[in-house]
Amino acid sequence: MRDPSQAPPPTEWSEAGGAGARPEQRSDSDADDPALEEVLRVLHASGQHDFLQYKRSTLRRRIERRMSLHRLVSLSDYANLLRTSVQERSLLARELLIGVTSFFRDREVWELLRQRVLPELVDAREDGTELRAWVPGCSTGQEAYTLAMALLEALQARPDRARCRLVVYGTDLSPDAVANARRAVYTERELQELPPAWRRNHFVAHGSRWRVVSSVRDLVVFAEHDLLASPPFIRLDLLTCRNVLIYLSASLQERVLPLFHYALKPGGMLVLGASESLGPVEERFEAVDPRLRIFRRPVFEGLAMPPPDAGGLGAGPQPSPAASAFAGIPLTPARLQEEVDRLLLQEFAPPLVLASAQGDLLYVNGQTGAYLEPAAGRANWNLFAMARTGLREALQHAWPRVLEQGIQVELPQLTIGEGPERRVVHVIIRPLAAPAALAGHAFVLFRDAEMPGSPLARKRSRRARDRLVEAELARARADAQRLREDMSTSQEELQAANEELKASNEELQSTNEELQSINEELSGSRQALQAAHDALQEAHHVAQVTALERERIESDLYNLLAWIQPAVIFLDGRLQVRRFSEAARPRVPLADADEGLPLEALAERLRWPRLPETVAQVLRTLQPAIAVVPGPAPGGAGWHWRVVPYRTVQQVISGVLLILDAAPAEVETAGAPPAAGAPR
Repeated sequence: MRDPSQAPPPTEWSEAGGAGARPEQRSDSDADDPALEEVLRVLHASGQHDFLQYKRSTLRRRIERRMSLHRLVSLSDYANLLRTSVQERSLLARELLIGVTSFFRDREVWELLRQRVLPELVDAREDGTELRAWVPGCSTGQEAYTLAMALLEALQARPDRARCRLVVYGTDLSPDAVANARRAVYTERELQELPPAWRRNHFVAHGSRWRVVSSVRDLVVFAEHDLLASPPFIRLDLLTCRNVLIYLSASLQERVLPLFHYALKPGGMLVLGASESLGPVEERFEAVDPRLRIFRRPVFEGLAMPPPDAGGLGAGPQPSPAASAFAGIPLTPARLQEEVDRLLLQEFAPPLVLASAQGDLLYVNGQTGAYLEPAAGRANWNLFAMARTGLREALQHAWPRVLEQGIQVELPQLTIGEGPERRVVHVIIRPLAAPAALAGHAFVLFRDAEMPGSPLARKRSRRARDRLVEAELARARADAQRLREDMSTSQEELQAANEELKASNEELQSTNEELQSINEELSGSRQALQAAHDALQEAHHVAQVTALERERIESDLYNLLAWIQPAVIFLDGRLQVRRFSEAARPRVPLADADEGLPLEALAERLRWPRLPETVAQVLRTLQPAIAVVPGPAPGGAGWHWRVVPYRTVQQVISGVLLILDAAPAEVETAGAPPAAGAPR
């Protein structure tokens, strides 16, 4: 067991691990260690997060750190400790979810996002729409706030997008991390990597720390979220999940990455950590910068131009790998239809291209090398630049009419090529009005037409004269018809299944939106409860201080009365005995049960019939009075009682004090006639 003093510093791990640590391989010994499995199962059974499928090397290191603090050697002993200690289970869960992050982390990545990626996302939005981003594994919120500030910067650079709305979702498994992120208070050291302008514009002093301004805080919604169990946020323009996947096993990564693909809009951006890869969904993304791990979900999925070095368009579509992008994922009905549609396009659809209004090629199907060829010089993927001689002039003449009038145009019997390569082509140009994403584009289809006297025509003529061949052709036609009917039936069934899946998907999206709304409402309620809790804590602290001050004052009063030993009687606002000193007990006499004794009963015990009149005079004039009352011994010296008003610290009269002077004195009344209070 390693020395605790030599334990490695905390690696960065949040949500499914956190942000920013080197990937560690899961060894076979860790995978098969029953004691480690038992520790994780005990932790999960107690209501904590399920870490059973996380990479074990990091888990083991953090568990060993806790074991060293308890001086335990075996994982079995530590599992027994977890079963009996709720506190240890909580501390271990927090240890496994500890996160370390920072503002503007990996400056090169953020510079590319600021200069290129985020401006492109803002340009692609229409004014008044919403731009959504998600930061899973946000830890204490620095990366989510950095993204919000960068998006604000990109939006302010485009005044024509001023009404666009921004929302950034920051999620994490750790409730402590989410609470810290919502507070948005950071130290001076944590702000060192921020650009000076950002610090001036987006932070305000908060005691000895700095707090994110409310205009930025309002853009970010923080929530506790399990990336592996909770539904994802959807319709996202940007998703940054950096150094989270490296802590997941391969099977979990194969579950999470398709979710990222689903959550992003077509054209949405995905940012991963430097040591992470797309794995099974690599073919479903375009690389914006593979070194910095920034990718884009294609706008037209499955529509890909062949690379410039593929030998020209004549090379035809590139063969698909034996394993598709989702090789390890079950073949769902949606994927089945997708694969069948792809095969039908490759095998039976005619050669065609999809072109924009300017003629730029967006998609190629079939072998089009006989009709189009790359132009010499710099690569130019434009229909008119690549059309072969005989096609270019006809396409340029018909193209404006197709787009302006929105009608389909056919160009029959166009001759291209020379000599043996000469052929007659039938071209169809069809404009697209739906879906909305393809409005303004057009399909160009190519079909070969037979030439009189060609080898193909002569061959068919000979076949026509041969009855055996004619019979074979008839059977072939029947088979083809049967195949077409079967294909039509299959297509209808696939279309019905697709409609059902679309309806189910819409219902799921609606449910997910409702869950998101509920989650945001709960997040707001949690923040309100946290604020109320903070206010109650502050009030409790003030009450404690007040109680301590009151206890100190009472102690002072107790010591004063105990050591000076004056005979004092306190009368409350109703002129009843409220309190008396110990020295007054034998002289009045008084007992504990006499608290609440009326003034008249007190006057009788003091043998002072005019006491009520004296008290009334003091309360009326607010001036003290001194009176001589006969002592208990016959013929002895009288007792001198002083009657003064009782003032509170707010200068409110709430009773009187009767004070017995120890030494005889001349009878006089301050501010009143002498002996005004003398008994009759």
